[in-house]
Amino acid sequence: MPKIIDFSAPEDEFESILDMEDEMEFQPAPELDMPFSKKLLDELNTVGFKVFVEYYKDFSDPDSDEAYIMQLMSAKETYEESVCQEKIAAAKSIIAQGLGREALQIILCSNKVDSKTVQLAEILLQEE
Repeated sequence: MPKIIDFSAPEDEFESILDMEDEMEFQPAPELDMPFSKKLLDELNTVGFKVFVEYYKDFSDPDSDEAYIMQLMSAKETYEESVCQEKIAAAKSIIAQGLGREALQIILCSNKVDSKTVQLAEILLQEE
């Protein structure tokens, strides 16, 4: 059971709780059937959960190069070219490591995404 932070606690106690959070080890969500690394989560955050799901098939397709995916993203997104490159590189890295399935599981367990993205992630996970 997570510790409940009492915001009416003395200020020094609250600061010690915040300091503890910085020292805590990353723990995977218990709903996941496999542990995943902080590196995977960092890469997934770089891509963006919604972007990872929306372009998953393109990221996974070995015939889809960076220029092609950038063209797709530019038509729908307002990211600068350098941001697109960073997102594509992180997504391709996740896929190349064979962690696409785990990334989709993380997205399913997240409260950071809308229901449409969750539904698409479920479909993609079933297809994996």
